[in-house]
Amino acid sequence: MGSSLIRRSQGEMVVPASRAGNSRLASYQVTNNTPLEFRHDPANPNRKIRRITARKSAKPRELQHSLASVMQQEADNVLEARTRRAEIVNTSRRDEKQNRSLDRIGSRDQFQSQSAGGAFKMDQDSGVEEFCLDNFSEVWIISVAVVWRKIAVTTVPDEGENSFKMPRASVVHMTSTATRPQHMSQVLATLALSMGTLSSGLAKGYTSPALDSILDNQPPHLYQTSNNDTWSAFSVTQQEASWVASLSMLGAWFGAMIGDWIMRRGRRLALRVTSLPLAVVWILTGIAPCVELVYVTSFIGGLCCSVITMVAQVYISEISMPGIRGCLSAMLKVLGHVGVLLSYIAGTYLNWRQSALLVAIAPSMLFLGTLFIPETPSYLVLNGKDDEAANSLQWLRGDHVDIRHELQVIKTNILASRAKQYELTFKNSMFTPRLYKPIAITCGLMFFQRFSGANAFNYYAVIIFRQTLGGMNPHGATIAIGFVQLLASLLSGFLIDIVGRLPLLIASTVFMSLALAGFGSYAYYVSQTQNLGYPDSAVVGQHDWIPLLCVLVFTTALALGISPISWLLIGELFPLEYRGLGSSISTSFSYFCAFVGIKLFMDFQQTFGLHGAFWFYAAVAVCGLCFVVCCVPETKGKQLDEMNPDYAQAR
Repeated sequence: MGSSLIRRSQGEMVVPASRAGNSRLASYQVTNNTPLEFRHDPANPNRKIRRITARKSAKPRELQHSLASVMQQEADNVLEARTRRAEIVNTSRRDEKQNRSLDRIGSRDQFQSQSAGGAFKMDQDSGVEEFCLDNFSEVWIISVAVVWRKIAVTTVPDEGENSFKMPRASVVHMTSTATRPQHMSQVLATLALSMGTLSSGLAKGYTSPALDSILDNQPPHLYQTSNNDTWSAFSVTQQEASWVASLSMLGAWFGAMIGDWIMRRGRRLALRVTSLPLAVVWILTGIAPCVELVYVTSFIGGLCCSVITMVAQVYISEISMPGIRGCLSAMLKVLGHVGVLLSYIAGTYLNWRQSALLVAIAPSMLFLGTLFIPETPSYLVLNGKDDEAANSLQWLRGDHVDIRHELQVIKTNILASRAKQYELTFKNSMFTPRLYKPIAITCGLMFFQRFSGANAFNYYAVIIFRQTLGGMNPHGATIAIGFVQLLASLLSGFLIDIVGRLPLLIASTVFMSLALAGFGSYAYYVSQTQNLGYPDSAVVGQHDWIPLLCVLVFTTALALGISPISWLLIGELFPLEYRGLGSSISTSFSYFCAFVGIKLFMDFQQTFGLHGAFWFYAAVAVCGLCFVVCCVPETKGKQLDEMNPDYAQAR
């Protein structure tokens, strides 16, 4: 580079750090009038660690953007000069194809790229906040894109040059788009993990036909052995049945609280230690001699399903490319609804014991699948296992794909996340005003979702239909609900971004209220006509379509609106640094509300009648409508940074 000074595009003269004289200090004037300083560590001059210093008034986000702007401009200038030099030295390379990989530019330059991670620290003596780069090269590293290639540029001092000369740059790596990442390995890993969400869906759909079966609504011979031994046949009361249904949600509540602790031991390990016990739990359920054992298996099964669902979502987000991440995440959700539908179908032809043994297949397949998938690269980098992380990323992207650039990005992101979370403690996180409004909104939506009848239809559908559908098979109606729920969940993924969150929430709560009120009114009509002595066939059989239509409308409105959006807003409303804590609070609250709602359904029915229970759910849905209109913001098309400042002002 002919000159030791670089003139930036804004007309400013920039002095490199090595030209700053004895003080080894160079000032860069950047955006927002924030002065940045590059300097050597005064405590250890030989180490050459760069410190980018800003005044205390400068925000960390502004500092990061300013630093990125400076490094980008410097990298562009260095790259342009080195390219001109390479053309002069070796003109024959002009005729080479553009998709050929170049290992270096210049005969004397041979360098390695370094990662640029760091952390914010406060200088107690000067009162200055510093961002310390963990970079042992002389100046910086920056990645830029040229035409169809990715170029990693590092500037380091040449061994033969003194400290007053400009460090020289080298292009150390170029990858052509001919070696694009392969998606097959990521799809195969997702298919293995989908057995986990399929297991959760099977468990969710198992309860409704199983409770009908366990309440002795099927012939006793289904439970007898070949020797006419009825040791395995037992009946339960309605209160015991409510405990069987609700204890799974209580287990899921505990699973949400300990899931993060288990996940820190490894994503793949967490799947293994929960999938195998889940398979054993379902086998024990199938051979249970008493209801007390069913209580235990229901609780443990809910705990395992909760952890599996949580880990599966994190695993997919850490292994998938951005272009297919949404598709792979949607695959998990779809398999969950497919599991519910399959359980409804199996419950039509099998008793609760046979269904439990059938459900045990899915977690067994999940355990076998974890034997063939790698640990996530992010987790391995987080725990200092860089070689294993490289092998894992290579398996996920394909054997012929260069993963060095992506691996450096993962390392940088992890270092940045550590910097943001380094001052966060549970105490100051819980009492920050930025969490108050997001927690109130997400927990409010979870409350109205759980207490508006969703759990009643999911866990007691067959029992409810036996009381309201006269000439129609209750299992067939349940299968119809599962099918409609699956289709609505597929459609919701498109409508949420097209229509918006708030309009869908309003429409969802309106139609849920009308459907619940209509179903409760029909149940009241049936109870009153039965009290007058009319036969059931004369009353119920003629109007079977009314309750079925109400349930289908309710299921569609729930699956299109409040159900998926409640979970979506958890990721959109919470600030990034508090997202893990906020997600744990909202998820735990949701499972607790589900446990209470499922357990109290039988009590509501016995106290107020079936019609009274659904009128109560309709009233809750109306309150949910008011809550949505008054409190829930529209987040469609907004970046996360646009929403977070609103909550910083909350008190």
